[in-house]
Amino acid sequence: MLNYLIIIHRSSGLPLFSKGYSQNFLDIQSALLSGILVALKQITNELKIGELSTFNTHNQKIITRASENIFIGLILDTDDSEQIWNPRAQLIAELFEKRYDMANWYGSADLFDDFEAVLTDLIKGFVWKDKKLENIDLNFVNLDGFFLFDRNKMEYFYNYSDESIKTDYVLNRIESINEDVTINFEDLIYNFLLHNNYGAVLIYNSRTDAQLIKRSVKTAKFIIENLFNTYRFKPDMKKAACALFKPDIVENIEKNSNNTVLNVLLNYQQPLFMIENIRKFALRSLVIID
Repeated sequence: MLNYLIIIHRSSGLPLFSKGYSQNFLDIQSALLSGILVALKQITNELKIGELSTFNTHNQKIITRASENIFIGLILDTDDSEQIWNPRAQLIAELFEKRYDMANWYGSADLFDDFEAVLTDLIKGFVWKDKKLENIDLNFVNLDGFFLFDRNKMEYFYNYSDESIKTDYVLNRIESINEDVTINFEDLIYNFLLHNNYGAVLIYNSRTDAQLIKRSVKTAKFIIENLFNTYRFKPDMKKAACALFKPDIVENIEKNSNNTVLNVLLNYQQPLFMIENIRKFALRSLVIID
């Protein structure tokens, strides 16, 4: 999470604007912090080891981004993702430069007090928006929880049956991962799966059978890799499908053809079973997915 933000004038090193966002950062002296950041940047420049962009302390992560007349520093939690926060820092810097004529700045920081309102509106977009998946079939391979997320839009769909699942924990991990990862936490197994900026989280009891987990991971990967793709029967393949699958499964696949995988997930009853069958049909070249 964002704990503190500071904007510094590049040529003078003076703090122009600062704002604390968590309790431990409300009383930071902006002049002291700006002096430290400027000094670190000067050292890296003198040593010719490149522009300082990110560094970690024991408890926090600090990222900096520069524009023509300013640079911005964000103090984050150590597990926050640079991939997510670097573009946000750059956006804030660009908005600041666009709003104020820094080429003719006369030295008073009071000019920038109204930037807080701009930041408030902007940071609202950094907060995750959620929607509960009432239709999700958690009995699919004994899932305790399921999340589907879009990191660009900061949106996620979810449902879980285990009240010990902590949504904040899941969202923090979503923001920090750069690849698929499995985490054991408080007697639960969390499978975080990522495809570009889309992903899924599968949560199981730690005693869940490994084969069931493997099966659900295949289906979840199929979902996030084909979210906006539609599926439909290949010409003349229905007879072959009937030879391999039960008639009700074939009928459901045919009836819901030309839907996107996302629409099935959001609107179909027991969508995970349905999507698993679509995946199996695709493996046997019975359907076209595009």
